[in-house]
Amino acid sequence: SKEVFVTAPLLLLACDRAFCAGSWRAALRARAALHAVLAASLLPLLLLQRGAPRSESVRLFELDYMLAQLRIVPGYFAHALWPLQPVLDYGPLWPGAAVGAGAWLALAGAVLLGSCVWAWRAPRRGFAVIWACAILAPTSSVLSIHTEIGAERRFYLPLIGLLAALVVLACALLERSLRARPDHVQRRARVALFGLGLGVVALLAAGTRQHALDYRDARAFWQAAVRARPDNARAHYNLAETLRRQGDAVGAMASLRHALTLQAAYADAHINLSGLLMASGARAEGLAHAERGAQLAPAAPN
Repeated sequence: SKEVFVTAPLLLLACDRAFCAGSWRAALRARAALHAVLAASLLPLLLLQRGAPRSESVRLFELDYMLAQLRIVPGYFAHALWPLQPVLDYGPLWPGAAVGAGAWLALAGAVLLGSCVWAWRAPRRGFAVIWACAILAPTSSVLSIHTEIGAERRFYLPLIGLLAALVVLACALLERSLRARPDHVQRRARVALFGLGLGVVALLAAGTRQHALDYRDARAFWQAAVRARPDNARAHYNLAETLRRQGDAVGAMASLRHALTLQAAYADAHINLSGLLMASGARAEGLAHAERGAQLAPAAPN
């Protein structure tokens, strides 16, 4: 299991409190041994993390990373409701990724506070909020995965709880609105809503299929990644590499230049652009980029 499983004991305790025991104290009193054993299962994970096994990509408590999440996490929810343009690559944690996060910080604080109050006062209805926030929290706060600032697959497990809550809410609203209606009206309304639901599912399925087509080849994939996040320098870099391998040197140079306008200290982009420029005859400019790339990454191969 991945490290996100650290949230499982908390989720089971919250489930116990909401649907079985009725309160935190009652849950701990009734099933103290169960919750203690589950909590103890986290000790091996904590001991394994002492040696920093993924220090090249995962760090703890990076402020820039946590602030950058304030703009990424709302996108997870938006794409879950309507996957118009899923983000295939968010890029790494570049310096300045958290610039302009003040407004998002205020919004996130208000949403989080409201969600906590709701989950506390209405445990069963708020369980979906605890589910989503708890599972998403490790990769959106304390664990800074600076090689991948965001990834929509991190929202797959949180989405299960939210979808279940939406289904229950929709059914409850439907039953309440039809309760006092005649039987024939209820039947027609259910048929109409069933047809509407099928239509929405068909639209979502079509969007998912269209999104899956982006995986047909590398060029389509990185072009879709650039469209989704034009400010992602890594997406432009990988598109350039794909174009270079396909023989489109002009397109590759344009993508590399764009990547460098977004992130000037991009060593690999400088080095690859230098090779393309020198191959095209622009030796002076190519050498300048090669020198800059060597300064940024002295250990990189020549």
